Amino acid sequence: FPDILLANLVTTRPKIERLSALTRTTKITVGVDSLVNINDLSDAAIASKSTIDVVVCLNNNLDSIGVPPGEYSTDLAKSVAASDGLYFAGLIAYDTHSPELDQNEFTDKTTAYFSQILDTKHTIEKSGIDVPTLGICGTRHYKLAAATEDVTEILAGTYALMGASHIKHCSEFEPAARILSIVVSTPEPNLAIIDAGRKTAGSDSGMPIIQNVP
Repeated sequence: FPDILLANLVTTRPKIERLSALTRTTKITVGVDSLVNINDLSDAAIASKSTIDVVVCLNNNLDSIGVPPGEYSTDLAKSVAASDGLYFAGLIAYDTHSPELDQNEFTDKTTAYFSQILDTKHTIEKSGIDVPTLGICGTRHYKLAAATEDVTEILAGTYALMGASHIKHCSEFEPAARILSIVVSTPEPNLAIIDAGRKTAGSDSGMPIIQNVP
């Protein structure tokens, strides 16, 4: 692939050195959310005489990488643009909300967050820095992202395999795989033991659901 986006951080010295070497032959874009990482990437790019494309990662109360939209993320964008060996490629924004939110509340919260993202983008542009990419991450709100001005990429991942926490909100997609299990015991009323445990069906995004059982 001639153009690769790593929607994550590359932070350790061996990985950064490998990244900077690869960017001599392939366009690779990585995310940043700290000045330390920006400096490390710049030093490696200078040493390898390469250019690393960098996007600033934004976050909205998600326990993951990224910084909130606003002043600090704007300052990071300016630091990337001013760093030798780096090219400021834009912004990518991570977002999540409880799957229990009804559609109206979800839409209101997501729209408010998108507004903050756009404000950050416009502030960066007013400082004289181009923002060529604005990527929005998330499956449930891909339609909202597609209808939002300036969004250039939708980085939705869950839809490809689909999960129980998303399917009730994105019925246009179907699970890519199912687990076939059997009931091995019914030790008491309203309790069934199956031959599929925690290692078979993960619960990090909600408990699995039983097909065709309300």
